[in-house]
Amino acid sequence: MGLPLWVPEARRAPAIRGYGFGLCAGRAAPYAGAAGRAGGSNAGRYHASPRSRGHRSVSENIREKHDGALAGRLDVRVLLRLLSCSMTIEKRLRRRFADQFATTLPRFDVLAALDRHADGLTLGELSRALLVSNGNVTMMIRQLEGDGLIATRSTPEDRRRTVAVLTDAGRAHFAELAAAHHAWIGKMFSGMSERDLTALYDLLAALKLSIGADEEEQK
Repeated sequence: MGLPLWVPEARRAPAIRGYGFGLCAGRAAPYAGAAGRAGGSNAGRYHASPRSRGHRSVSENIREKHDGALAGRLDVRVLLRLLSCSMTIEKRLRRRFADQFATTLPRFDVLAALDRHADGLTLGELSRALLVSNGNVTMMIRQLEGDGLIATRSTPEDRRRTVAVLTDAGRAHFAELAAAHHAWIGKMFSGMSERDLTALYDLLAALKLSIGADEEEQK
């Protein structure tokens, strides 16, 4: 299922219309201004803060494909670095959820989605929100319901449609998971300043727009 889609309300950006939503949704990158694109002055360009530069030696602990030695196209090297970071974060989250809470990242994603919708979501809405198949959602809903963390009911207008909602136990369990999730993410991103994070967030928004404009996928 990938990285968890849950983001605290204060940090969640509006979706970019036409390109779905996710952790890299947001506005255009302010650090890629006209001067930066033209290769002119340093105005509008991003420079890593001293705080982040001081943590570069630690990156040797995280393996990259081809050990980061792949020469040639910059776009491919950027892709491999993005994959290295996202895969490392995901592996750590999966391991910590399993070791400390005997749960999984997909289950956390479902609880997070339901926590944002007090009135519940249909299984189809959950499937679209989490970008997974209806079959996967149905299986997780049955497991969570068996654990007493969610409850399901039919909608009044269509008895064939099922709505899932968090139970009191599920809300309390998610609050515990979310607190741990906050702490883990905060620790992994602690080497970056607020300016670093803002710049990266905006640059990922620009990348997301570029990916969405891929003509081959629009045919």
